[in-house]
Amino acid sequence: MKIKTGIKVFVFLGAILTFSGSAFAKPTLRTSEFSQKTTQQKKNLENKFKDARERGWPLKDKMLKDQNQKDDRQRNQNQKDKNQKDKNQKDLKNDKQNQNKNKKTADDTSVIRTSSKTVSASDFELSIIAEVNLMRSNPRDYAEKYIKPLINSRSSSYWTSCVRDMSAISSLGTLEYAEGLYKMAKAHSSTQGKTRETGHDRTNGSDFSSELNKYGKSYSYAGENISYGAETARDILIQLLVDDGVSSLGHRKNLLSKEFTAVGISYDTHKAYRHMCVMDFAKNWVDR
Repeated sequence: MKIKTGIKVFVFLGAILTFSGSAFAKPTLRTSEFSQKTTQQKKNLENKFKDARERGWPLKDKMLKDQNQKDDRQRNQNQKDKNQKDKNQKDLKNDKQNQNKNKKTADDTSVIRTSSKTVSASDFELSIIAEVNLMRSNPRDYAEKYIKPLINSRSSSYWTSCVRDMSAISSLGTLEYAEGLYKMAKAHSSTQGKTRETGHDRTNGSDFSSELNKYGKSYSYAGENISYGAETARDILIQLLVDDGVSSLGHRKNLLSKEFTAVGISYDTHKAYRHMCVMDFAKNWVDR
């Protein structure tokens, strides 16, 4: 009985142990399943990455193609800009060459005649005289080249009348530089330019006739032009030739007069108009 009991107990305990062993044993099968699942997941992920890469290559190619096209467009635009810049520089160079060609001797102050022993005028002031002489050498040609192209629908009748008057004149005598006339013009521009005044009256109260006697020994005929605001020799001359708004056309008449043989031209700053230019003309002038 004891043995049986012991066996029963043993068996019972064994059953317990076996049960306990089953309950608390290491999950070897579950670990294997987990490993297999993990491996499968890895394969699935790799397949997904593979699919993504396969799908990504066309996208990458498209992006590459788009970028190349963008780069090509930029290169083409840069080339166009460069070509346009080169063309502009070439046109500017041609314009300067044509301008110099058309000016002929307008900037060559050595062609200006003078009987004066001294020449105090600046190079720019002498270039204005050269421009005047260029115009007087062929008024018709000067009007066709430099004044007529400036006329448009908004131009006043003074412009068309200027071209008409100049077209009727083939040639005028060129003017020589006179130091006395230059000093007279400079005295007026240097003093009036410091004020906001305009006109032929001098700041010291003297008039044009008094100034002629002050700077010249003798003369038979004289006149004076004054330009305000113009900066270049050509702009100054065209402004005075057109004489827009001046009903008497006194400035135009002086420039196109056959009577004058000598001139003095000064150029200075002006307080109101920034720049002013005084031209004093005379016939049979002798410096004092």
